[in-house]
Amino acid sequence: MGLKKQLISANLNLFGEQTLSLAKIYIPAFLFIFLVWLTSELTSISVYELVSDPHEVGRIAPYVGIVSNVGLLFFCCTATTCLFTSYLMPADNKQNKKWRLFFQCSGYLMLLLLIDDGFQIHENFSTLLFGVDANIGVINKKLQSVLETIVFGFYGSLFCFYGLYFKKLIYRTKTLLLVLAFGFLGMSILVDVLPENLKGHFILEEGFKLLGIVSLMAYYIKLCYQTVKKTL
Repeated sequence: MGLKKQLISANLNLFGEQTLSLAKIYIPAFLFIFLVWLTSELTSISVYELVSDPHEVGRIAPYVGIVSNVGLLFFCCTATTCLFTSYLMPADNKQNKKWRLFFQCSGYLMLLLLIDDGFQIHENFSTLLFGVDANIGVINKKLQSVLETIVFGFYGSLFCFYGLYFKKLIYRTKTLLLVLAFGFLGMSILVDVLPENLKGHFILEEGFKLLGIVSLMAYYIKLCYQTVKKTL
């Protein structure tokens, strides 16, 4: 009889643990779906626009934006690798704690860039603040330009703080790929501010950007592999 009670208690505990685990997975997902529906109810945006594929909504070919989409995949790969590595890192000493924090911050930074690039937040910041009509007219275009500069300034400050805070760790790594990444991304931004009628404008802008993202991905994945291999 005592063994039966122990089995029942063990099964109840297991059921409780599984329920809690499932709740952590599905509650955020259900909340996200609910917020999407609520946004549609409170605004003039249809549910179809919020949930459907952009190519379907805009009725455009699937190859449109292929370079940008590949860049998003690389950002996602980099963020995932860094965050996964941070969870693998043991926090048994001060040095490992620093590396763990470095990979966590790197992963969240890549995730921020992924979200910004995926939803084009830096180019549509005025729309988020003032609505769709904010991009109409010369004055509002100037406003958008100012807001975009502020967003890029924020990202620049964030990267500077990140670099200064983790400079001792970064100096201990092979930084060539990291230097190339910022060089390519800087050239992409430079081309972006040039007139669009410049020959090769778009391929140069997006090409340099993709090379920068690839360099970031290569730097962090190689570093994650080396660190985990050495630690574990």
